[in-house]
Amino acid sequence: GTADVFTWIFQGDTIGVDAVVEGSIDEPGIYELTLITAESFCGLTADTTITVELINSMASALQPEYILCYNETSVDLSAESTVEDAAYFWLPGGQEASVITTDTTGVFEVIITSGTCTDSLQTEVKAGNAIPTEYSFEACDGFPVDITIDFPAVNDPLWADGFDEIDRVVTAAGMYDYSFTDHLGCRQDGYVLFEALPEDPLITVPNIFTPNGDGRNDVLLPEGGELQYYRLTVMNRWGNELFSTESIYGSWNGLVNGTDEEVSEGSYFYILYYQGECQKEIQSKAGYVAVNRQTGLR
Repeated sequence: GTADVFTWIFQGDTIGVDAVVEGSIDEPGIYELTLITAESFCGLTADTTITVELINSMASALQPEYILCYNETSVDLSAESTVEDAAYFWLPGGQEASVITTDTTGVFEVIITSGTCTDSLQTEVKAGNAIPTEYSFEACDGFPVDITIDFPAVNDPLWADGFDEIDRVVTAAGMYDYSFTDHLGCRQDGYVLFEALPEDPLITVPNIFTPNGDGRNDVLLPEGGELQYYRLTVMNRWGNELFSTESIYGSWNGLVNGTDEEVSEGSYFYILYYQGECQKEIQSKAGYVAVNRQTGLR
């Protein structure tokens, strides 16, 4: 016969005795619904139980942005769902997996389905480009010099010799290679080139000058590179000091000790003590210079 007795049981509670019942579920979870039917004439009964899962979100996580670094060939995109049997479909490409690999940049969409439920999320793959961070400078070889990784956002710095801080002190000229992770998570490479300044300032002292006021070769002026110490002394043949200065590249105008008295024409002995910017000890140079006030001489 035909069933004419109906009992609907939801989560252990009877919710209806009609052939059709209606209801709603507000909270996510797994629910059981049982229908017991009976045929009153013959006394036959039957029951059927169905399980209903109510979910509130298809996808729990998808990064809004991925970076494809310049030194990498691909990047993995990963979507996750709170539903174990969810299906994934990516656009563009049509890949059907929760994790896909791409070698291109752009916007990607993943469509997640489970039964009649559908959700979608988007992410963007951006390019992480190489960043030029190299620089060079000149300094004295053998003296302490501060060098640094010249970039505003540096993570996990590593120099080629294993030193792992951004700033360091070196004493030897050469190339110092390094790597670091930038603000996008890409590993960048660079170097600092330490070029040595000449140790010898190559001082030259003229052997003649003409202090006659014609504006040409009027002073005794040594020439050369950068100095940290300088002392020029001029004496006559009897060893009497006529001039002395410690001003860097100070010159002699042919007057006696800063007076208005001109020295006679002739040869005078000079001694120059100097220390180049990159020299560790004071050097000396001595010789004779001729004073000649005739015009037309250089």
